[in-house]
Amino acid sequence: MVGRHRFFPMMLFSVSFFSCLSSATAQTSVQRARVVAQQAVQGNTGDRRLFSILRREDLEQVLQSVRPPSAEKSQGDILIFEVREKGYRRQSNYVSYFFGVPGDGNRFVAVLSKSLEAFRIGGFQDSQGEFNRLAKSCQVKLSTDFQAREYAKLYLDLDPMNYRLTETPTFLLLKQLAEKKFAERDGDFLMQGKVGTAAEDKYKRYLVGEEKFESWWDKNRESLAYLPFAEETTKAAEGFDVNLLTLSDLTKSNPDAGPTPLRVTLHFSRNGEVANPILTPVDSSFKASGVRSKSTWSTVRLGFSRM
Repeated sequence: MVGRHRFFPMMLFSVSFFSCLSSATAQTSVQRARVVAQQAVQGNTGDRRLFSILRREDLEQVLQSVRPPSAEKSQGDILIFEVREKGYRRQSNYVSYFFGVPGDGNRFVAVLSKSLEAFRIGGFQDSQGEFNRLAKSCQVKLSTDFQAREYAKLYLDLDPMNYRLTETPTFLLLKQLAEKKFAERDGDFLMQGKVGTAAEDKYKRYLVGEEKFESWWDKNRESLAYLPFAEETTKAAEGFDVNLLTLSDLTKSNPDAGPTPLRVTLHFSRNGEVANPILTPVDSSFKASGVRSKSTWSTVRLGFSRM
């Protein structure tokens, strides 16, 4: 009995020790990958500013779900980091704190935990190719419509082409996106606790943009209500087509015309590689009966800006 009592605490100690060792190894792997992600951004931009680096486990889970166990065993985990360049500093007790904020300048880097190979999958000039290289390297397999839809959401979050595509599956979300388009141009801003003439000027521009949005919305909301909001995923040749609705940017030649409804088609091969998105203007001039009338939308700017 004495021997058995001595063995039991030793067994608990061994289990606890190896559990702590495994956890420490995993943390070290993540920390090393985080450094690689930061170096990938700084090496590409030549910028040595302080970056805010956020691990995106929600995006990692999507990739892990379409990856065979054999690839995970040989390559380790896929770690995805969002590197934010925009932000502000605050000083407290002689310590500088950097707060990153969401923005168009954010970049995404994926790192394989074993080899520490990095993939610049969002926010870079070559991110579309890097996204496909990651899919091939990780042996992605898309087998069902559900997997294709989740994979499309991942692609939109990463935004490799820097098209800033936001899905609008409901009337309310479409209205919110349209308002954001006007605000981005006419004065959406981050106060950062500052007051004065500059802040007042920004607020006045914001009010002008809000007034223009309300005018555009009152004029077009009835026809917008008949847009085909539902996302559609269909099997295509050697893969899947995912179709969704979004809005274009405001045109510089006629900004008061507002954004144009666009149908976005994303084609994914079964191994996860994606072709360039196809953006098609949508005729939103529907009658209540569902019969299309002649489109009244202005020409859409399909050439979104890229970094």
